[in-house]
Amino acid sequence: MSDIHVLRGNDNGIYQIALHFDTPDTNNKAGVSWRDVVVGSGMATSQMIVGTSAGRISAEEQGKVLAGEVIEHVCQFTIEGRGSDSARISASLRSLYETEKSRILDQLSRRLAYFGHTESSD
Repeated sequence: MSDIHVLRGNDNGIYQIALHFDTPDTNNKAGVSWRDVVVGSGMATSQMIVGTSAGRISAEEQGKVLAGEVIEHVCQFTIEGRGSDSARISASLRSLYETEKSRILDQLSRRLAYFGHTESSD
């Protein structure tokens, strides 16, 4: 399963990319598993199409996104100015992946820390 998918770009060398990273295998502060939080909050969606050609994901990979096991984050990546060296572009993509993964998981832990908390007056 790939964790970086380069999708479409524009004339300025700016590409839309989809990043896939594993959902933490722990619970939020309300005791709800992060997988259930991702699904329940509506984050378990994919913008990618299932298929075997370039720019597509497998049905298994999409299933993991929809089940909340994997988080899909779509963002932009600028290739212009990085030259045409594929190793350099790959290193830049990997760096962006790690930065975005850290940012999105931190954001998830703050914004949905108490998602699913319930109480009863009984």
